[in-house]
Amino acid sequence: MTAKGSGNVYGISAKEGVTIAAPLAVTVGKNSTTENGQVYGIHAQSGTISLPGNDMTVTATGGAENAYGVYNEAQTSSSAAGNGNIDISGKLTVDLRNGSNNRGISSQGSVITLDGATVKILGSYCYGIFNLNGNVVIKNSPDVELTSTTPSGEGICTYDGGDLTIENSTVKVSANTLAANLKGNVSIKDSKVELTSTYNHYEVIRTGNSSLENTIDLSGSGTVTLTASGKQEYAMITGKVTLGANTKCETGTPNGNSYNGAYDTASGKTVLKFVHEATAPTATVADVTIDGVKDSLISNKEVKITLTNDKFNAIAANTDVSSWFTNRPAGLEAKIKTAVNDNDTTATIEISGNPTAVSSEALAITIPAASLVGNTALTVTNNPSAVFAITATTYSVDITAGTGMALTSGTANQTGVTGAMAEVVYTANTDYYFPTTYSVTSVNGVVVDQGLRYAHGKYYYHAG
Repeated sequence: MTAKGSGNVYGISAKEGVTIAAPLAVTVGKNSTTENGQVYGIHAQSGTISLPGNDMTVTATGGAENAYGVYNEAQTSSSAAGNGNIDISGKLTVDLRNGSNNRGISSQGSVITLDGATVKILGSYCYGIFNLNGNVVIKNSPDVELTSTTPSGEGICTYDGGDLTIENSTVKVSANTLAANLKGNVSIKDSKVELTSTYNHYEVIRTGNSSLENTIDLSGSGTVTLTASGKQEYAMITGKVTLGANTKCETGTPNGNSYNGAYDTASGKTVLKFVHEATAPTATVADVTIDGVKDSLISNKEVKITLTNDKFNAIAANTDVSSWFTNRPAGLEAKIKTAVNDNDTTATIEISGNPTAVSSEALAITIPAASLVGNTALTVTNNPSAVFAITATTYSVDITAGTGMALTSGTANQTGVTGAMAEVVYTANTDYYFPTTYSVTSVNGVVVDQGLRYAHGKYYYHAG
């Protein structure tokens, strides 16, 4: 669609609201670049301008007055729903040429929202996004770029009132003066934001509501970079700045309630940068005692592992994870008890089997990289209450002495024996003796010492 003429020139214009859901190319301009009269690519007197369509392009070439890409007059006499709103969820490119005080996206009131949008505003604009009195919200938008070639251009402006909110988005603004000029405040969350002022001045974001905080919250992810030409020595964001969890100033220094940038002599620019500070992942194991007797089946036990700042990749039920347990007694095996789904933070493992070695150690567990979203092997924090308690087989020995035999040393009744029994010595009482042919048949490895001997008038009998 092409419109060209004298006076005010409109590409698409409506009294109450515009919705465009299809690909569109609008070109508007003047008969002469010296003529008076404004040009509008997409225009509404009131209501909501809604642009969910893809491949929408507006090219507006002005004359001696303003050129607008998308413009909502927000006439106060209108009762239309969402009066003054501009909602963009599709893909829009605005190219502004010539003209004076040009605006890429502009409303005279209410809210401008970019939600899931790809927006590029290029060329000769005074304001990339302009709201006379209302908020500008950019969320879930993968690519928003505002680049001005005008010496006096500003990126985003809420002229008489309104905040700027950027969330889960990628936003890049380059303007000769202020990247953001707000009567309200700015809030940036989990986004990649680059704001650049190409003129020699310290402010990159100017805010106008000193009673409220500006917030930069990169607790999930993201970076925020402010760049100004030349060596700047004052706060690059006016007003109080509060950082969210896991958010740190990587380049720059605090200045009262805000932050100064750091001058880079190589580039001749001053940079202030905030980044997400990732917290190291950890893994813990719940209290558990894996008990049993060597060479005997144990009762199955469950081991629960919990991750912090990392997540599991999917692991099927019954998957053998014995290799995770680096000090597991031979004969035991470990398997996933219930399926672990992608991004789960807990895993339950069942330990079973017939141990062939004793152990009283705390569980030593290392989760391999392939099982973790972070793709880095993780050693589970030692828990003194998560232990193996595998003991050796124990025996009891009872020796019944014959008539005329006296216990000289040792214990005739021994319990909890795990190896060789302790030696027991009997002597023959007076008028008794052990015949030289005396013998006792071995019972479960207990034998009579063949070293029957005579000393000090007595015969001695050894069992062991």
